[in-house]
Amino acid sequence: MPEDQGNPDAALSNEVVRALGQELRRLREEHAVVEERNNVLEAENTRLQRDLDDTRRALQAKARVKEEEPRVLPSGNDYDELKRALDESVQQREAEQAEHARVVEELRNKLARGKEKRAVLRAALSGTQEVDVKALLRCDELDVLDLSDLRGFKVGLGLAWVRIGKALNEPHYQECIWKCFNDDSLWTASKDFCVFLLPSHHYDTGDGSFKHNSHELLPRLGDTRDIFHKDSSHQWLYCGDFKCEWSYSVSLEDLDRFTRVAPDTLTRIKRTIVDRACSGGGPASRTAALKMLEDGLMTVGCYGLVKTGYKYQVDLAMEAYTRDSMKTRSQTRKRPSDDENNNWQKRHKRWSS
Repeated sequence: MPEDQGNPDAALSNEVVRALGQELRRLREEHAVVEERNNVLEAENTRLQRDLDDTRRALQAKARVKEEEPRVLPSGNDYDELKRALDESVQQREAEQAEHARVVEELRNKLARGKEKRAVLRAALSGTQEVDVKALLRCDELDVLDLSDLRGFKVGLGLAWVRIGKALNEPHYQECIWKCFNDDSLWTASKDFCVFLLPSHHYDTGDGSFKHNSHELLPRLGDTRDIFHKDSSHQWLYCGDFKCEWSYSVSLEDLDRFTRVAPDTLTRIKRTIVDRACSGGGPASRTAALKMLEDGLMTVGCYGLVKTGYKYQVDLAMEAYTRDSMKTRSQTRKRPSDDENNNWQKRHKRWSS
């Protein structure tokens, strides 16, 4: 009989090694996907550069031909028309060159971002390089956005979660989603990438101390969940399915340096983080949490969430709930009370007698 057959530690070690191997394969697959996309971008960049070179050579050849042709200076209106046509041609050529330059610059930026993400994946695979927080946060694109223009329906709290859970055949749907607000999430303008901001500690009302948040309460790498965003009117908006691709903790000072949000917006973000950390606490706990945050003792967990899909069943469930709620309120307004029914019956009896 092998020695490790009855040894639980050896079996556990085998499970850990197997899990690590699966995670390594998953990271390698993601790296291969990023590498393939990078190759496509490099090929597209090469093609555009070749087109630009061909266009430049054609323009140079055309200019040489024009220079070799005998110049005949027309007079009067013919000269003015030719000059105007030449100016329009030059302006059109300059506009085309500017468009080419813009496309090339955009491709170069995408290529640079792809290289940054590839470096991050390589760092995660090797575990020897320090992760570039600035590259992860994509500070040049993130900001606090008003998501009220998203498609779909707005709903309040209550039975909406039950209705959506039944539509998706998920009884515990509310426990399997991410909820965010204006001041605890940073979005790109395309609304396909979000950085979820959460405090690293929470206030324990039992002993009046601050404790680290449990990992079970935080987004985990690889998790894919639906995101609901609450707007300023306290209505919930469905944003889509999002996958947690990375997580990192930064100080409040780093968050201020890495993002381009306005100072008043950063103040609101700070207030929201303190509110989340001090849920159930009083003014003293808020003061203590704010000091911990400013002193760097409490960090801000940044979770990079990338949009992966959209469930139209959620839209349909929210629409049905909104329609039924409006119908119920309408019937409640139209339905007379019991006292009104009794008074009407008394009047009817008096008139008929």
